[in-house]
Amino acid sequence: MRNLDALLSDLLLEAADKSETKLLLVVARKDQQAGLQHRFKKLCKAEEIRVAEIDAPKIPRNKLLSLLLENISNDRADVLSIVDISHESQERRLALYDALNFQRDAILKLRKPVLLWLTVEETFEIAQNAPDFWSRRTAVYHFDETSAKTLIAKLFRSSPIPRETFVGDAPLSPGAREPEVRA
Repeated sequence: MRNLDALLSDLLLEAADKSETKLLLVVARKDQQAGLQHRFKKLCKAEEIRVAEIDAPKIPRNKLLSLLLENISNDRADVLSIVDISHESQERRLALYDALNFQRDAILKLRKPVLLWLTVEETFEIAQNAPDFWSRRTAVYHFDETSAKTLIAKLFRSSPIPRETFVGDAPLSPGAREPEVRA
């Protein structure tokens, strides 16, 4: 994995670019997120970039857009950062994803970068439950070192393909065999 500071610097460069609205997904383990958010805010402060942190648990139902607008009114924030999504119940997370999906075009008109701090599992939830929002994402920054095989297994968890196909050194396609090597 790339150096965390280099990845945070890339995220900062993306967030600092004000030429267009950016939908930036930051994927990290739940236990990593607070530390990464703190480091990101320090980098932003050094560059005089103002970050408005919005706690997902404090977003009233059906008020996402008005809360985002409130945080950018009077030019109070350069970046909108939605945090603590993993502290929500699944029902509340799904409601948030619905709001993001439904209001994606209005969010894109805000002309501010929007960061969502997610776990790997939440990344799959948002991709499945907010497909239009997902299709508009600018970038996904992975701070979690989840392996490709684990990601595939999670993505295809309800697949008819046997789970063993995705674990260990098993081939990735059902029924595939390793090529025979003859001397």
